[in-house]
Amino acid sequence: MKQIWNPDIVARASNLHLRARQLVWGFRFGNHRSPKVSRSIEFAEHKEYHPGDPIRDIDWRVYARTERLLVRRQQADTELSLVFVLDASADMALGFQSYPDWEKSHFGRAATLIASLTLLAQRRGERIALFIMAGTGYDVHWLAPKSSKNQMIYILNILASIKTEGKANLSAGLEKLSELIPKRSLIYILSDFMEEPSEWGPALCSLAARKNDLRLIHHFSRKELDFAFDEVGQFLSSEYSKPLSLDTQKVRTDFHSIVQDYMEEMRLWCGKSKSHYIESALEDSLEDSFVRMIKGTY
Repeated sequence: MKQIWNPDIVARASNLHLRARQLVWGFRFGNHRSPKVSRSIEFAEHKEYHPGDPIRDIDWRVYARTERLLVRRQQADTELSLVFVLDASADMALGFQSYPDWEKSHFGRAATLIASLTLLAQRRGERIALFIMAGTGYDVHWLAPKSSKNQMIYILNILASIKTEGKANLSAGLEKLSELIPKRSLIYILSDFMEEPSEWGPALCSLAARKNDLRLIHHFSRKELDFAFDEVGQFLSSEYSKPLSLDTQKVRTDFHSIVQDYMEEMRLWCGKSKSHYIESALEDSLEDSFVRMIKGTY
């Protein structure tokens, strides 16, 4: 892999792995303890019982009705692909993007969450894929689904190599993703979603139409969306070259109205595509965001 021995990348990858282990450990044994972390399964079909088949798999309800020994064949959810979609655009660098304060930026939080779920999924034998929009410094933008331990290591090194840059172009990125992934994938999209929902919303519906399960992890700052600023100042964006001078007192009401319209439209497209909307604000603990992603809560 490119720059794999770069000491900064190695340090960042090691830190990612450590934080991932901490989050997974906390989820399984800490304050957010899950009583059981195991593969969920769905019924596929029955087959005749043969000596050597596990007795626990016998469908005793069927036996009570028919006196036939049938074994329930299960289809594990691990046959599905777990796909992480990462927005590496310039605005995702809001906050601190340098090690060791990486988690204080949108991108650092997103990368850490992906690393944590990758570790958890790898332990369960899940097939994991990674798709990256924008950014520089990494060698592939699409890593096809695999379940090996090497896949996890590869993902950690890619995440540690990325430099936020450019625009995500969510619509084109999600349309491209639909051409790459297998059907019935579980897709986590980690982004600030700071593009018009009307542009990328239809792409969500296209992904959902292929029987994919979507999770939208929205990275934002509550202070930024609340426009909690009191003085006149210049506001900058990493994706636009010119600063914008604003009198915060005069524009606050209009800004709140725009944000409200944006959030309503975003949730509308989430509803149309049956996507789970999950908040990951800079002001929230990373542990809370991780639990929301695991449980798929709003």
